[in-house]
Amino acid sequence: MILRTKSFYALAIALLLSPHPVTPASIVVDGADGTDADDGICTLVEAIENANDDAATNVDCAAGSGADDITLTTNVTLTAPAAGPVGSQHGLPLVNSTITIEGGGFSITRGGGSPDFRIMALVYPGDVTLNNVTVSGGRIANPYGRSIGGGILNNGGILSLNNSTLSGNTAAALGLELAYGGGLYNKGDATFTDSTVSGNSAEVIGVMSGTNQRAAGGGISNCARGCQNMEAPQLVLTSSTVSGNSATVISPSSPTIYAIAAAAGIYGYYGSVTLTNSTLSTNTSYGTDDSMFGPLALGGGITHSYADVYLVNSTL
Repeated sequence: MILRTKSFYALAIALLLSPHPVTPASIVVDGADGTDADDGICTLVEAIENANDDAATNVDCAAGSGADDITLTTNVTLTAPAAGPVGSQHGLPLVNSTITIEGGGFSITRGGGSPDFRIMALVYPGDVTLNNVTVSGGRIANPYGRSIGGGILNNGGILSLNNSTLSGNTAAALGLELAYGGGLYNKGDATFTDSTVSGNSAEVIGVMSGTNQRAAGGGISNCARGCQNMEAPQLVLTSSTVSGNSATVISPSSPTIYAIAAAAGIYGYYGSVTLTNSTLSTNTSYGTDDSMFGPLALGGGITHSYADVYLVNSTL
């Protein structure tokens, strides 16, 4: 005869009621564009929606569940912003969950002739890892306002790029205001390992008289003016290269209060920037025509304001 005590039954009930770990979903993307339709093809847009929702929101893709792995099997070309709030400027849905994109050497890019939008944005508690993928062609161009994060915008989340490339993205302010982070605007934690940031640009074109203009962080802007010290964004690059990026201010002949092109490679404002075994090279800050003070071109490689910068076995 088997005797079962009250403690035995209590333990059994506790085991039944305790939460079980969620098994990560594996979602395979076989669509080469950003459409969101029930057509039997799983696109990256649909895969991210499922991952965010932890559900089979789109029947073309596997359901999301917990921390999701998304695998690309083709290059992805986006031609319009993803569905979202009015004024959405992201080619992919805003990420608010934990996602790893296994790129397999493929690319995610904005198609030629498409309207302006950045490729990707994430917000807290979003946690995105990009492995072996290229993000390129994103463009943010606001005629009356701040333009930030031409390629990727990290607004309080965690972003990791491994063996990946961020290239050919642009943050442009047309006539007014500021342009920060052609490749990446980081307001959270961002880590680059064995990765490349190249050919990105922050630019202000057609500066209007009597305005304060700044183009900074052609490659990466680690926060910017308007951030608070408590936000303390962290940017870490290991065995990575930041090269061929630009920050440009092109103003008319009428004077401005100031027009500054700064930090074509990396711009740091609060928080910290750490480079280990990494290289910054051939990044260019460029200002032209006249302003009350210049315009000024500062820090082709790196410029920081109120930020801690650590260089370990790295080259400028």
